[in-house]
Amino acid sequence: MRARWLELTPDYRCNQRCVGCGAVGDGGPSLDSEELARAIIDGRRMGIDQLWIGGGEPTLRRDLIPLVRGARARGYSRIRLQTNAAMLAYPEVMRRLTEAGVTEISASIKGADAATHDRFARTPGAFDLLCKGIENARASGLVVEADVLLYRSTTASLPAIVQAFWARGVARFRVWMMAPDPNDPEALAEEPRWSEAARAVGDALALGLSDDPDHLVSLHSPPCTLDDELARARFFAPELGLLVHDASGHRFRLESSEIEGGAWARRCAGCALRPRCNGVRAAYLERHGDAELRPRSA
Repeated sequence: MRARWLELTPDYRCNQRCVGCGAVGDGGPSLDSEELARAIIDGRRMGIDQLWIGGGEPTLRRDLIPLVRGARARGYSRIRLQTNAAMLAYPEVMRRLTEAGVTEISASIKGADAATHDRFARTPGAFDLLCKGIENARASGLVVEADVLLYRSTTASLPAIVQAFWARGVARFRVWMMAPDPNDPEALAEEPRWSEAARAVGDALALGLSDDPDHLVSLHSPPCTLDDELARARFFAPELGLLVHDASGHRFRLESSEIEGGAWARRCAGCALRPRCNGVRAAYLERHGDAELRPRSA
């Protein structure tokens, strides 16, 4: 499948300190403006016309506005900003991003209320800034989607998160399973479980908020853990057609990332869902085994 999206990760700097996320330091690899411009050009040469800018927190980049303008001038029809939305709470920042050509945002959400979200963002006031940023983006006419990062403590709250932010105008929800650093005891204790996430996804879809087939997608749940009536929530990474260009300059397809899967248990071999399964995280299998997997007969 050809690439349809280019994801740029300019660097890993961030103004929040979320549990389980390594994108917090001011150091580390970083792409300069010229490298970003070349990546934009290369993407168009490959026929890609949709740009996803992530990080770290991309709104900290001083060259973000010219980067977006340049991408629009080169013919990128969609420009998605993946952000914690804190800087979008400032109207002038939102205005400049919209005028430059951002078409949509993916806001990182960790809880349905301030106490929960701020706890996992490790940033007091993060929830209020998030909500104001979403409000400003909606008022600017941008499409607003959510990246809901599940922790074990918050998994059961997924329906409440969806309901709360649907009411704030969020159109779609992508569920992310937090991937812990093995050297971080707090993150390891908060690693969500596939079976618990599947129940939460079912409860969230049962709210019946939208008929949109992409209303809620669980990015990291093995398809066999989701019952057939939840098939609309299954995600097959190759179909997104996402080419990642990270801060070190390395390029790879999303589906090749170990965060997205790549490992299988022995009993997965004959599963009828295998052709549309990207595998599971090897580290998860090592820590928790394969008892939650439910291979389907052909």
